[in-house]
Amino acid sequence: MDHLSQLNGRDLYFVAEYQRDGLGGANADQYAGVLASDTYLRGEHQVMGRDETFVQASYQLHPLWNLSGLWISNLNDRSALVSQSFAYSAGNNALITGGAFFGIGSDDFTSNKALPSEYGLAGKAAFLSLSWYF
Repeated sequence: MDHLSQLNGRDLYFVAEYQRDGLGGANADQYAGVLASDTYLRGEHQVMGRDETFVQASYQLHPLWNLSGLWISNLNDRSALVSQSFAYSAGNNALITGGAFFGIGSDDFTSNKALPSEYGLAGKAAFLSLSWYF
């Protein structure tokens, strides 16, 4: 489901999706098998979990500035990947973007369970990017 509307005269865009992947793992104990599967090795998986949700929203603060947020959630192990970002149009052919990602979920790994959750070991990361179009 996606929806574009106006809030205070600016664009507000919202997307929500549920994905069921029968080849994904139903719990963290099955992730090692998913990672070793032929379909995963061929790049046919977007995620490791069986049931995932995706929610994204973006808002145009100004014609040159946009803010976005993203929430990807594994419904089976209750982990999530969260991101917030900004974009600034620096000219007709330049875009500056930046943001951060962080994982939520179990990060207690053992030798028997290298992946305790899909997103719990994701940690924290930030980025800043300049895109120049010519």
